[in-house]
Amino acid sequence: MSTTPAESVEGLVRALGDPGRYQVLVMVLLCFNYVPVSVNHLLMAFHGFAPEHNCRLPDQWPRNVSLPTVAPTIGDPRYQSCSMYVDPANHSWGTKDCIYGYEFHVEGLEWTVVSEWGLVCDRKYLVSIITTLYFVGVMVGGLVFGALADRFGRQPMMLLCLYVQLILGAGLFFVRRLIIFIAVRVLQGFFVQGLQTTTYSMVMELFPPHHRTLAGVAAEVFWAIGLILLAVCCYFVQHWRHVQLAISIPTLVTLLYIWLIPESLRWLISRGRSRRARAVAERIAYYNGLRLSPELLLQLEKLCSSVGAHSAKGVDITDLFRTPAIRRNSFVLFIAWFTISLAYYGISLNIADLSGNRFFNFMLGGALELVAFLLTYVSLRAVGRRACLVSYLFLSGALLIGTVATEKLLHTELISVPTLVTSLALLGKAAVVSCFCAVFLVTSEAFPTVIRSLAMGACVCWARAGSLVAPQVLRLADISYSWMPFLVFGCLALLCGFLGLLLPETGRRALPDTIQQAERSRKHDQDDIISDVGYGASPRWIVQDGLIVSRPADGSVRASPERVPHWAASETSTDDDEKFSYPPRSIDDSSLLRFVGDKTVVHSSNSHGDFKQHVVLCDIDETRL
Repeated sequence: MSTTPAESVEGLVRALGDPGRYQVLVMVLLCFNYVPVSVNHLLMAFHGFAPEHNCRLPDQWPRNVSLPTVAPTIGDPRYQSCSMYVDPANHSWGTKDCIYGYEFHVEGLEWTVVSEWGLVCDRKYLVSIITTLYFVGVMVGGLVFGALADRFGRQPMMLLCLYVQLILGAGLFFVRRLIIFIAVRVLQGFFVQGLQTTTYSMVMELFPPHHRTLAGVAAEVFWAIGLILLAVCCYFVQHWRHVQLAISIPTLVTLLYIWLIPESLRWLISRGRSRRARAVAERIAYYNGLRLSPELLLQLEKLCSSVGAHSAKGVDITDLFRTPAIRRNSFVLFIAWFTISLAYYGISLNIADLSGNRFFNFMLGGALELVAFLLTYVSLRAVGRRACLVSYLFLSGALLIGTVATEKLLHTELISVPTLVTSLALLGKAAVVSCFCAVFLVTSEAFPTVIRSLAMGACVCWARAGSLVAPQVLRLADISYSWMPFLVFGCLALLCGFLGLLLPETGRRALPDTIQQAERSRKHDQDDIISDVGYGASPRWIVQDGLIVSRPADGSVRASPERVPHWAASETSTDDDEKFSYPPRSIDDSSLLRFVGDKTVVHSSNSHGDFKQHVVLCDIDETRL
């Protein structure tokens, strides 16, 4: 079966399979990369758990007289976690800090990073510092690898990040000093985020618009699967060193199939690399049972030349702020990513402090994320990207503020308040992950191919700023009110929902490949007067010498011996006897028009009186008609 010619990158992608079985296979294989990403991002929810503990005592000191108890106690006494008596024989001398270390009371073989290095009491702050520094590495990694992937390609950066994070993760098994553990975790976060950024760009660039929703949700589904596997692994393995091996070594399985994953065809075209683009296209066609037609190969060469010419100059971070549409999208999405990540990691890292079994709560949270992603897929298909994102932001804000209201206003005599707070928090997390799913899609579709990975990296940088702030926001519960973190998360989500109304609707549109195309997409959003009347197929509008004008009342258009597009132009008065028509000019299919404005022109004539004509002005250089 031969492929049909394609006149755009989207047409080329569709011609190679819409979708083909090869693209679906590559998508699934790439989505497996999301498992180590989600596992490492939330690993400290278990590594940072503090078991019950009290001060360690010399062998000859009896515990019941050396440690102060927590009053009142029923049954076995509960001792204070961070203090001991100065003199066991004379309690009037008061208490002091634990000078001999700590005893941890654990179930089974459980041993965490907290119990390994005694990160409790006056060293408790180090747990949040470890998490924060990890996300510093993640933040920098997203930005750096976003730029590197745009410059050197998606595939090599993805492979580098995949296997370096594997080596670092397994290497933590052998670490014996806390400072080395922190350093390796920071470096691992740097590469883990590079893996997520490059993987998502590759998944999105595989498909035309009508399949991108499913592809984006599929990636997030594997994220949720990773969280469920993490909870199961930590429940059965228990010792943090063995957990590190259990979550790292399975990455070696990718060696069996990684050779099947090609470089992004879109990226190759955007960089003008026609030889490699042809090789990738032939490979895709072969596995899909297609044969590349000569017309398609010729069009591929033309696309590499035309799109590559727009991308010839290097891109950098300033391209995110140079043009109006991209600048607006950048600012709104930066705030959205920060807020969503802050709320997500704030809730996830706080699950251990919620009532109930922490392993079950975490696994239940992952399962709710899985359900949320499936519901988000339906929502994205039904109402579009922007409406879905804004709706879930408002919903998550309402649920998180609802946890605060429940804790403050309800009484335990009426209902089990801790259980209800836990339920609302988990539902709020499910709404937040739906926001994540939607914002990933909007970000990948709002920016052009030439800066897509850079933009994703910049957005992820802001997301990680939110995630590294999350542990510090959680500390507000210790220094002010227990409900303060959730109030902060909820209010920010509501604010971000209003800002989301400024974003464009990107669903079912061709992915822009150049900055110029992304700007034109913005103008199409604003030019509802043209798109709403069905310009190009509507009897109301025609083109004459670069102007979009109202069609004559009788609908006549004079033919031309030249090839005339379907928008061939004519301009006429209201008097049938005085019809006049300029010879319509053939506009090349690659011509670009940009909407400038519209006005009503009053024509005066002594013999025919006055008549009005509505004129829409365009610049004939930018917007493809």
